[in-house]
Amino acid sequence: MKIAIAQINPTTGDLPANAEKIARAIGQARDRGCELVITPEMAITGLLSCDLLEVDAYVRTNRALLDEKIAPAARGIAAVVGFVDFDEGAGGSIARRFNAAAVIRDGRILAVAHKQNLCRYRFHDETRYFTPGRATIVVPLELGGRSRNVGVTICEDLWAEGYPVDPYKESAQQGANLVLVLNASPFETGKHRQRLKLIRQHQRLKPLPVFYANTIGLGDNLKDIILFDGRSLVFDAAGRPVACGPLFEEDLLVVELDDAFMGAEIALPSWDEADEMREATVFALRDYCRACGFGQVVVGVSGGVDSALCTALAVEALGAGNVLGVSLPTRYSSAETQADSARVCGNLGCEHIVMPVEKLYEQTVEAFASWGEATGSITQQNFQARLRCLMLMGISNESGRLLVATGNKTEVGLGYCTLYGDMAGGIAMIGDLNKTDVYALSEHINRRAGREIIPWSVLRRVPSAELAEGQTDPFDYPVVAPMVDDLIARLDPCGIMERFRERGLGGRYPADLYERYDEGAFRTLLADTYRRYHRAAYKRSQSSPIVIVSRRALGFDLRETIINRWSQDV
Repeated sequence: MKIAIAQINPTTGDLPANAEKIARAIGQARDRGCELVITPEMAITGLLSCDLLEVDAYVRTNRALLDEKIAPAARGIAAVVGFVDFDEGAGGSIARRFNAAAVIRDGRILAVAHKQNLCRYRFHDETRYFTPGRATIVVPLELGGRSRNVGVTICEDLWAEGYPVDPYKESAQQGANLVLVLNASPFETGKHRQRLKLIRQHQRLKPLPVFYANTIGLGDNLKDIILFDGRSLVFDAAGRPVACGPLFEEDLLVVELDDAFMGAEIALPSWDEADEMREATVFALRDYCRACGFGQVVVGVSGGVDSALCTALAVEALGAGNVLGVSLPTRYSSAETQADSARVCGNLGCEHIVMPVEKLYEQTVEAFASWGEATGSITQQNFQARLRCLMLMGISNESGRLLVATGNKTEVGLGYCTLYGDMAGGIAMIGDLNKTDVYALSEHINRRAGREIIPWSVLRRVPSAELAEGQTDPFDYPVVAPMVDDLIARLDPCGIMERFRERGLGGRYPADLYERYDEGAFRTLLADTYRRYHRAAYKRSQSSPIVIVSRRALGFDLRETIINRWSQDV
């Protein structure tokens, strides 16, 4: 028998186009001799429809397209399609909504499964929109010449730990011969290994074939841009992997199994963290531009590592002809960084222009004098950053280019960035990469290219915003970057300090941490980092939308308050 997974990329809200994509995939699967095709979760609407799900017309349209466009396409083949189901309420309004999967055969909907384990963590709040399903659905379908019992589950139904029901286990108890899992599982580095572990845990208890259909693409909730990486999986009745979809690519994954649901085992691909980060950020920019109608981008290229990395990723995503790098020097911009700004763009083959803002800076200081002298160094520095943003947004307005914000997770987390200045833009490509990640990914890009893309002078230079004479960044980044990550992950500073005392701060902290810091020095550093982090919430709330690649991120993944008098002594 042949069964297909349609690993598709639905666009949030583009219901007709998504329905057409599903119908086309059903036809392609039938043409390739498949008896069954599975789509991802909420394939008609896209997972992150957010409050569109409260618009009755939106939900009704998704159901009408299922009935009128998708079901008629499923002739000579069965299809299981993710959509949003609903119950009618009084007065013609929708009473309840369900994250659902329709089982279709020969133009007729045979059964509908409702997701039982609703997500309510990180950027998810399915309980805001959906009612949980009340039963695990097992449907008889003709496969391989006879009737087979097919368990239909949806994403979190497989991640049953901590939930009231275990739909995989219940499918087995109801006599399922195979289990389908429709997913829109968000990307994070290393997530693929978690999925493998989860499926194998279930199969050890009850070895059923598993078809894990995952979407690709992206969605957002205004603050976070969440990626879906694909990498759909199929395991046969012996628990062996027999298929794996590609990373960040649409695909019709066709799997052939024998009558006992056994297939040809494959070696699963592996991805290292640097490659996953590169693929994720490149795909995010490319697909974000496609979905939002941008063809070109502009990047403020300072000669520093953050902007150099953003430019390199943008060129890979969109092509050199669609990336404009802009240098905006003032009196504090060194000859070395200005030269490196040009070298980055030259190495990448993208356009580079110089727009000095020194005169604008002088005029701004002069104009400000009508109120008072700008003696504060922060005031003068912020003038420069905001004037640069003024020019970059002007280019964006005039040319229709998307402005890429170049701040990294560590600096945004600490507020070491200028509000309405270098924080501005339409997408924060590296806003979920800490400073050490930025260096590691930049070096990875050079190694992968086999040549210098990001100049080694950029990677070796002491980081500086170059907004004042002799200025350098006031951070020991190899230690501060993972420290900020820990704070974002809700570790309190007292707990971090206790781990230090127990010599338990391993992982991404440098190996020589305990040689570099005694207890007093580390406490001082932690207290300063926590103070900066605690005070920067108002800035973070106004950041550009951040591409999420980690397990704990800024943006809506971190539910903060600006009014916050809570603090802890380290």
